[in-house]
Amino acid sequence: EAVVSTQSTGIQQEYVVGSTARLQKAAVGAKKVSELKGTVSSGNLKNVSDLDKRMGPLTLKCLQLEKNGEDVNKEINELVGKWNNILDTLSDQFVLWDTILRQIEDDEKNNE
Repeated sequence: EAVVSTQSTGIQQEYVVGSTARLQKAAVGAKKVSELKGTVSSGNLKNVSDLDKRMGPLTLKCLQLEKNGEDVNKEINELVGKWNNILDTLSDQFVLWDTILRQIEDDEKNNE
């Protein structure tokens, strides 16, 4: 009986220690709820419908700006592609000229 009583007391002590941590956590949570209670008061929410009405045009403007951005990106990509094509053409032309000049130089060396 004494052994059972000692074990029971140990379990009770562990429970109390464990409960203390849970109670402290609950107290911190209750304090946070108390601090945030004013945030959701009706006074803070009374302008929601007015703000919601103002969000409609802003949303449309954001969508238009996004579309404009996509159009500009597409145009930039096309222009960069054209620029790369021009550079490729110039590079090919310089290689061709270099080949022609080398051939002329080689022919002149062979004729000497």
